[in-house]
Amino acid sequence: MQLGDQINDLHLFIEELEHRITRLRNECLTDWKADQIEMETKFGHLKGAFDDLEANFSPGDIGG
Repeated sequence: MQLGDQINDLHLFIEELEHRITRLRNECLTDWKADQIEMETKFGHLKGAFDDLEANFSPGDIGG
């Protein structure tokens, strides 16, 4: 997977999490277990994506 693709994936994960958090704030759900499980899964994917980036690319690959 290309660096740009991985960064785009990270942006998508973050956007989905932001949307879910905003929805939870606005709707004040009494039962949000399903949302909690989904968010924990997405945070896990996000951490994995960051780990993959760190393992597969060096700062020189992105100009640093």
